[in-house]
Amino acid sequence: MPRNNRSQHHCPVCGAVNDQSCLKKGHYLKCEIHGSCHGKNTACVKCKQAEMLAEKEERAQAQREAEELAKRQKEDEAAKSRKAQEKEVADAQKRTEEEKERAKAEKMAEKRRKDEERKDRQRMEYENFYKRKKEKEEKEKEEKEKEEKEKEERERKREEEEQEATNLMAEGTIQELEECIVGGSISECSHKATPRLVPLGM
Repeated sequence: MPRNNRSQHHCPVCGAVNDQSCLKKGHYLKCEIHGSCHGKNTACVKCKQAEMLAEKEERAQAQREAEELAKRQKEDEAAKSRKAQEKEVADAQKRTEEEKERAKAEKMAEKRRKDEERKDRQRMEYENFYKRKKEKEEKEKEEKEKEEKEKEERERKREEEEQEATNLMAEGTIQELEECIVGGSISECSHKATPRLVPLGM
């Protein structure tokens, strides 16, 4: 008998090989799908192979799904990590921009404060300058008025002194003229004053 395992059918019940009587005895059943015979309590070889292949494919599919799930999870984790890094970078940039804006605002506020201080200082210097100028003008005015008064006073005193001197000179001349007239030497009188005809005894 040729050794062909594929064409030999071993009865799982009585152990017969290629015995068609086993079919009549109910030892073998005919597969409705593949047409091959199999034992009463055993499955068709092709069905078993198909089942094993299906299980293998199912396991492969499950493995692929698990790998795909792991891949998606890894990608999700990578995406989350990338988003977290991007968020961290964005937050850092935002903080940097906020710090820049805050520094700029502080710098502008400091500049405004210095400008206000400079303006106040200039205003005070301006006010002090004009205050000193006004005080100087008032002082000069007072000194000028004082000088004018002193000048007027000196002029008045000078005029009084001149008037007094004139009066004294006039009195002296008149007295000397009177003496010359009494002495009879009126023609030889050398006094500069203009003789006035004044009655004696006046």
